Amino acid sequence: MGSEYGLHFSAGDEKIADLLWDIGLRRNSARVLTLMVKDVDLTSREIERVVELRQPEVVVQ
Repeated sequence: MGSEYGLHFSAGDEKIADLLWDIGLRRNSARVLTLMVKDVDLTSREIERVVELRQPEVVVQ
């Protein structure tokens, strides 16, 4: 998962996403935001692969 980009969604990332989800963010938004905090330029396709979402789910609203 995401290894072709040298980036992956780790167990620690999952914990951060869980905290964001607990305070009211949507689950998919929490996962994408957690990835974006890593400050790495990624395309939406790369985000899809790293956080295991489909393209329509990548858009953070």
